[in-house]
Amino acid sequence: HNSRRDGAPVPLMADDGSGTINLNGGCSGCGGDGLNAVWANATGGDPLPAEFEGFLQQLVGKSGNRLGALLRMVPATVDGYPNYGTVQDHETFKPKRVALTYIASNSGLIPAVDPTTGNEIFAYFPPQLLEKAYDLYKKGGQDEDPSNFVYLMANSPRVEDMVHRRGEWRTQLVQTMGPGGDDFVVLDISAPYSCDGDACALADPPIAVLATTSAAGSPVGTGAA
Repeated sequence: HNSRRDGAPVPLMADDGSGTINLNGGCSGCGGDGLNAVWANATGGDPLPAEFEGFLQQLVGKSGNRLGALLRMVPATVDGYPNYGTVQDHETFKPKRVALTYIASNSGLIPAVDPTTGNEIFAYFPPQLLEKAYDLYKKGGQDEDPSNFVYLMANSPRVEDMVHRRGEWRTQLVQTMGPGGDDFVVLDISAPYSCDGDACALADPPIAVLATTSAAGSPVGTGAA
C-alpha cells in the first residue's frame, strides 16, 4: 500500500462523529484505505497491534491530553494573499482564504486551528512517526528523567507559495521534525475550504500530501475534527 497517487490523506478515524477507527476502509467517512494496510506498509508488514485502538483514541484526543508539548515551534497563520509583485503567473493564484493557523506538536500532529476561536478544524499525522509514537504510548509516556525525553516533532511549520508546475502555484507547508529526526512532509494547503461566494465549507480532503520522506508509509491524516 503505497502513498496514494492523488495525495489524499488516509483518515485515522471516521469523520462523522462516531469515533469508528478506520481499520480496513469503507466505514462512513473513512474512505477506501484502512489503518491495517497503512501500519503494515510503515512497519514492513507487521500486523496492527491489538492495543492500537487505545493509542489512537489518545492521539486524537478522545482520551488524555489533546496535544503533546509545543517545542521550538512558531505557528504559521495563512490568511489573504501574499504580494509577490511581478513574479510570473503568481498574480492569478488567488484561492479563497479562510484563516487557519498551523502548529506542530511533539505528539506528532500538525493541527489546523481557527485563530479566532482556537478550535481545531483538522489535523495531519505523518506516517513515519507511527511506530515511534506508538512505542512512546506503550511506555506510558515520557520518562521522568528529562535526559530520556523522546522527540517526535519539535520544529516550526514553514508555509510559502511555491510553483508546483510551470504556471501552477500552490501554498505549501513544509514540516521537519527538528531533533525528532531527519524526516519531513510537504502538504498542499492551498484551499482547505471550498467556497461559493462568501459561503465556505471544509473541503474533503482539506489538504493533499505532496511529499514525504517515509519510504513505505501512506499519507495519514485525522480528517476533519
